[in-house]
Amino acid sequence: MGATRKGHGRYDIMLTPRNQQDPGILIEFKKAKNKKELAGAAKKALEQIKSKSYVMEMRNAGYHGPIFCYGIAAVPGKYVTVVIEMVNTIDFAV
Repeated sequence: MGATRKGHGRYDIMLTPRNQQDPGILIEFKKAKNKKELAGAAKKALEQIKSKSYVMEMRNAGYHGPIFCYGIAAVPGKYVTVVIEMVNTIDFAV
């Protein structure tokens, strides 16, 4: 499992499987100001996973199974929205 230094252009959470053929997980969090901003913020989190090549980082570390990418947005203490995308191949681009 990996963690990051906040604000340094890295994923928020990376969960790596023991078996490199099993699924891995990448999670990116965003804060929203209100309920109307949730969907956009969650999509922005997922786009960050794509644009910063976090999936490629897992692939380069030897993980070849599917990777589940989660964009999570929250209005602190009130609402949460999650968008998920599964990546089966190395070809993962915006």
